[in-house]
Amino acid sequence: MASRSRQRLYVTVGTTKFDSLITEITSSHILAALKKLGFCEVILQIGRGDYIPEDIESSANTPKVSYYRFKDSTASDIAQADLVICHAGAGSIMDALGADLWPTAA
Repeated sequence: MASRSRQRLYVTVGTTKFDSLITEITSSHILAALKKLGFCEVILQIGRGDYIPEDIESSANTPKVSYYRFKDSTASDIAQADLVICHAGAGSIMDALGADLWPTAA
């Protein structure tokens, strides 16, 4: 992970409906664990899911959580993330690979 004081997690489900992933990431125990790991922000791309994480309150023990359904491009969200979690759809994988975030041997 990048050595920033403010770590950002980006979670994407692409165009699918993957409520179980979004629900699990926004559960209180996962958010608390993310905060302990140094994450201050969680950005969720929720696609066509039925679950909308509207009632999540940030606290000193949890990262700030925001969400959206779709964007024309997720490239900036991926590039600014310290960690990307996706549903392993082809589009999401290609977007992450295209961001050139992988460390290279010197």
